[in-house]
Amino acid sequence: MGCGASAQNNDDAKDATVAELLRRVEVQVGGNPSLLGDNELAALGRIAKTRGARVTTSGSGGASNDSGAVSASLAPTWHAVVDEHGSAAIGERILAQLMAIQPMAAVAFHDIPRDAQAVAIARMIDQVVKVESNAAAVVPSLLSLGARHAHYGLEPDVLKDMQLATMAVLEELTGGEMPDAERAEWARVWGIVIDLMSHGLSSPTGIANRERYERSCAQAVRQLWYRVLLKQSEAPEDRRPMTKVMYRKVIETRPELARFDNLTDFRTAGRIMNLITDTIDKLAVGSDTSTMLRECGSRHIAYGVTADHMRSFEPAFLDTCAEYVGAQEFTPVARHHFTNFWRHLIAGMEAGLCGEAAMDPAAARAPREGPIAVVFTD
Repeated sequence: MGCGASAQNNDDAKDATVAELLRRVEVQVGGNPSLLGDNELAALGRIAKTRGARVTTSGSGGASNDSGAVSASLAPTWHAVVDEHGSAAIGERILAQLMAIQPMAAVAFHDIPRDAQAVAIARMIDQVVKVESNAAAVVPSLLSLGARHAHYGLEPDVLKDMQLATMAVLEELTGGEMPDAERAEWARVWGIVIDLMSHGLSSPTGIANRERYERSCAQAVRQLWYRVLLKQSEAPEDRRPMTKVMYRKVIETRPELARFDNLTDFRTAGRIMNLITDTIDKLAVGSDTSTMLRECGSRHIAYGVTADHMRSFEPAFLDTCAEYVGAQEFTPVARHHFTNFWRHLIAGMEAGLCGEAAMDPAAARAPREGPIAVVFTD
């Protein structure tokens, strides 16, 4: 963009408070995520240009002249605790609090050193207090940060947990003497930050990062699943197929599911194992599984199988996999990935149980008599 274009736009541009610009960011990014672009620092300029507005800040990262730039009042508290305790130590405290509130955060960031996470958290909070007073740099940075978080499979709810963790630590470090007005300002500014990062999560870059994350998880599930199959082939006869073990675990807590005893039948068990394997293989290469799972689910209608029945097998499935490969391989991260896989499998089949097939009279005709299986694949 040349100087001539900027000069021409200046004639029509209207001054806007930073708070107003942030509201416009929400509208613009929500309606046209491509405005994020590849250059973080250029993103806000493109958004402002589209809306015919320009940011009025001090230009030095200090407080704006705008009445909306009240987040500058948060900086003294933050900088005071940083000066006393050190940013890394505060970041570590916030991280520990976050893990207590949301244990899955530990799974998401399992491959990042803890000290690096603490430093990153402190850096993020430093941006939070500047979101309005230095919006031109901070807003696009937070949009980009949200997009990067999609690479770890995080959902917007984790950002709210981060807010809770941060405020708990600040309350502790200030001796619980934070004024109500300042507490309300933190809440307001965090609301802006969460909105911006959520937009980043749903931006084109965020979506692409999420897809890469899901593909990586599926490949990890496939690798470990074939280890499960190998261990199954080496197991004693009373532990083959693994659905025998899974079935025994289920009826310990759900005796009414004893009617699914043909899960121990070798032929039925083979079909179940094939369905799981086929689904895992498809997910690992990015193939669609919806049609296959929906059709499989619709075939369960004739047997009175419900989604609740299938969901009840989740703990047994996970525990059985863990038994076959051992805790050293079936780590909390692996368990999380297998949990997501099982829920994907059940959600896909539930679409068949609750979809058009559920209203089809033909679906009520069972192809055979006798006990039923949770995953019938004929």
